[in-house]
Amino acid sequence: MSVCFTGLRSAFVTAIGAAMTAACAQTDPVTLSETDGAQIEGARWHHVHINTVDAAASAGYYDKFFDADAASFSGADAAVKSGDSWILFEEVETAAPTDLITPIWHIGFGATNPQAEERRQIELGNTIQSPLRELVGGVTGYKPGEFYFMYVQSPDGTLIELNTAPTDQFGHIHLYSANPFAAAAWYCRYFGVRPRPLLELRERRTPCRLDRTKRLFEGVS
Repeated sequence: MSVCFTGLRSAFVTAIGAAMTAACAQTDPVTLSETDGAQIEGARWHHVHINTVDAAASAGYYDKFFDADAASFSGADAAVKSGDSWILFEEVETAAPTDLITPIWHIGFGATNPQAEERRQIELGNTIQSPLRELVGGVTGYKPGEFYFMYVQSPDGTLIELNTAPTDQFGHIHLYSANPFAAAAWYCRYFGVRPRPLLELRERRTPCRLDRTKRLFEGVS
């Protein structure tokens, strides 16, 4: 599986391996003001690329279970589009391993009504990897009833989260990193991604700082 940003001047594609993790570890703390001018102009999130033994069937799976529509994309064996994001499929002879041996943990779609979405997924016959659970407190700061999540698994072994969100569209890719805050700073610096604090301080509007020495977010974006 790989991920891609696209830009007005250039495109960036990465399998996000050890080289990126090493580069992130050397990234200095980044303030929000330093990310305003992304080094890759016009960059935005574009797609996830997945290897599968049956590209058409994989596209059909996302079309059936998620807010994603099968569509054609040049160079891909099959594709679906969700909002402004694409999931592209490359047909291969051997199924990709599902062990957690890369920095990619899972991808995620939103759920405006998580309880109803869990029932819908069960009724449609999707494979439930982990039933709906609530996330409360801790570093997230979520209050009871604010945030729910669950996991399903595609026929080709991709782990997919469904979580509370404003839309049902494709929402995120979740990565492992030896230094997640330095990794986040790297995306801010090169692609203009706006950092999101671990704690939602709704009443404050102070500069956001990614500090790998303190390993926390200060303020909000």
